[in-house]
Amino acid sequence: MNWQPIESSQIAEVGFEEPSTLGIRFHQNKSQILNQQPGSVYHYSNVSPELLTALVEAVSVGEFFGEHIKKHPELYPYTKIEA
Repeated sequence: MNWQPIESSQIAEVGFEEPSTLGIRFHQNKSQILNQQPGSVYHYSNVSPELLTALVEAVSVGEFFGEHIKKHPELYPYTKIEA
């Protein structure tokens, strides 16, 4: 997966793997920082390249992600990726 850093208070990086997997790496929470662990990573299925572009170009990446992807697990099922 090709990762790119994102300007967001919630999301550290996004990645995409053809044909339709979106990777989201969140910023570390307090527990992860204390334990020197990376932020959580999730993979979302059925994400089109057009939706990825809209996400990356959104004024608020976190808000766009929450409204258009996270809120719709029936359309974009996800898997937490263990470190």
